[in-house]
Amino acid sequence: PKDVLRIDCHSSSAKRDGRWVVPLRIEARVTSGAVTLDFTEAVITQPSLHIDAEVRSGRLTLVTKPGVLVDTGDVAVHSSTVKVHPPPGPGEPVTLRIDVSGTVHSGHITARPPRPPHRTFWQWLRRRPRPYPLPSP
Repeated sequence: PKDVLRIDCHSSSAKRDGRWVVPLRIEARVTSGAVTLDFTEAVITQPSLHIDAEVRSGRLTLVTKPGVLVDTGDVAVHSSTVKVHPPPGPGEPVTLRIDVSGTVHSGHITARPPRPPHRTFWQWLRRRPRPYPLPSP
């Protein structure tokens, strides 16, 4: 795998999904755009990943899976939001630790589990059941 993956996104969007090899470090520069890093099918070769993020009026989204731990303790936030949703399946052994550092100005950094499939408008209108079971309360 590469040592460093550099992503420069200016007024556009970039996405890493499917099967891709996770490098040792990612440098993400997002200006008025959106970058999505999907780790659900990624090939993990090291136990840790460092993401150096500089987000200005943009969005950095990390889609995690059970066993992926995200730490955003070293992120400087200015008029922005940083959210880390807990991964599904508590008690899973940690296979990848992602340390995020850098700055966010008027932007968002989000780490979340994958979303379940949604019904289309026509399925909702015809009251067809959801394609996934609802969580029990």
